[in-house]
Amino acid sequence: MAEEPVAFSDMFTRYHDEGMVVDTEAHVFERAGYPALGMASHYRWHEHSGDLLVAEMDTAGVDIACICGTDEKTMRQEIEKACANPDDFIMRKEYYWEAARKHADRLKFFPNVDLSAPDVVAILRADFEAGAHGIGEVAPAFSGWLPDDERMHAVWRLCADYCKPVIITFEGWFNWTQDYSEYLGCFEKVVRAYPQVNFLICHMGAYNWSSDMAFYWGEKNPWKWTDLVADFFNRHFNVAGSIGGITWMADQDFPYPLGLAWLQEMVRRVGAEKIAWATDWPWSDQVCKYKQAANMIRNHTPFLSNYERKMILGETAMRFLGLPRWEKIG
Repeated sequence: MAEEPVAFSDMFTRYHDEGMVVDTEAHVFERAGYPALGMASHYRWHEHSGDLLVAEMDTAGVDIACICGTDEKTMRQEIEKACANPDDFIMRKEYYWEAARKHADRLKFFPNVDLSAPDVVAILRADFEAGAHGIGEVAPAFSGWLPDDERMHAVWRLCADYCKPVIITFEGWFNWTQDYSEYLGCFEKVVRAYPQVNFLICHMGAYNWSSDMAFYWGEKNPWKWTDLVADFFNRHFNVAGSIGGITWMADQDFPYPLGLAWLQEMVRRVGAEKIAWATDWPWSDQVCKYKQAANMIRNHTPFLSNYERKMILGETAMRFLGLPRWEKIG
């Protein structure tokens, strides 16, 4: 039975009763020139600044975004492997700082770290002293390290000392092993060793949603990968995941039904308190507009209760990342 039309005034009230809305994974940079992606991927040639991100947030009704830094050294190596011009790739740490300082109430900076730098701890300490909210999007596997590598512990210890959350990605895990559970086992040692650190795992632990759910297992059984992820999340109180990239699953169109079906299953298995919304903007722009990424959760999740929707859109992030709360306008 169709629902009664909702008056605009009621829609406006409901929109502003949803609580804080937080994008837990976004990026700002001047250019990411992957020629193979074509002109339709605007970040290939168009600057994506803090100003633009905040404008997108305003349009979508998003209050705060966590802007996650990039491992510039590793990314430039990846571009060179693709026979692209590394000069077309411009992602500067200071550019992130400029955006975060200009929009201090809206953008929270999580700088990445060059894990191979001999003074990585000193650099990270300086970032914390300058006001960095945590670190992210840390990618140990891409940098050639396992998360429980002895060299990584200095980074984790400093995060514990400063009570800073970590936004981490498992991208590149298959460079180390074809057994995902083995990589989870390495990370589990870290999670247990630093219970005072909250770890938010990008893409809910996936590298590529579709490939991790099927290809790497050699079978069309997405729940096998999901079983491992859900079990891991449920075992650790200081672990949660973000859903940036969910729109890329299986080359779908809006509202991305396969991604939503997977989200429904994960909410059933781990609870909305362990799941945070994210866009991975502007990378996501090739398949999804910023406002669509928010509205797919707002308007196309009848399987969620109002409480669960509120948790995913922002409350999980507010609690887990220790973000500042302020009164919504409207």
